Amino acid sequence: MKAKDSNEYLSILQKAQEDKDSPYHGETGLTSEDWIIAFMTHLSETRQPLDNYENNKESISFLTGAFFLSSSAYVPCACWRRAVRRVFLDGGGPRARGEDIGLRFSVMI
Repeated sequence: MKAKDSNEYLSILQKAQEDKDSPYHGETGLTSEDWIIAFMTHLSETRQPLDNYENNKESISFLTGAFFLSSSAYVPCACWRRAVRRVFLDGGGPRARGEDIGLRFSVMI
């Protein structure tokens, strides 16, 4: 599958809110806080970090729930950096794309 940029992921989420038949209806992008909670939960349950993109199985996650067009040109992203053994919170331009960048969705229950 062709890598999507953050604008394309945002578009998927926005269109899904209007389409009750979309498999993504009711889902939103994660905020930094959501991702940190998911990271800590995953680490606690599996003893493995979340979004360890350097293992070539996982990816960096765009945090589209924390993107506000009026306040920034950057879309936040997060991952585990195995080489330095730390969480990495950063941002990329709205057209940033790569085979190692993806998106996690969140749904309120």
